[in-house]
Amino acid sequence: MSDFARKSWLWFGTLRFVARATLGQTYNLTIQTNLAEHAITGQEKTPFYTTTVFEVPQERFTLEASNGLYILLNYNFIAGDVLEIDYTTRSAILNGKNIDTAISIKSVFKELIPGQMEFVASHKSTVSYTERYY
Repeated sequence: MSDFARKSWLWFGTLRFVARATLGQTYNLTIQTNLAEHAITGQEKTPFYTTTVFEVPQERFTLEASNGLYILLNYNFIAGDVLEIDYTTRSAILNGKNIDTAISIKSVFKELIPGQMEFVASHKSTVSYTERYY
């Protein structure tokens, strides 16, 4: 019997395992103009979405968090403006129109990290996120 025939039962290959994060509940955090701590739940970093309804005119908007997140928009907002910022697309939408050009180059987009995080914004805002589990 040839050497090849004796070893023909051996097969070589590669297995690839793909794991996807499981999503949990969605939470809405109210971020104020004073530094406050919020609990981010889940096990994995998670993207976020913000909504801000301006009650008074402002020349800029900032959102900061203890993980290094820093978003700065230079724009003349007026009372009644609705600003939405999407981490996933790194976009800023004002009253339904894209204003990405207002996003400062100094901005640092970072996902939210599970655990305690401190947040502060230049105007009352809502930060929404969905828990992620592995």
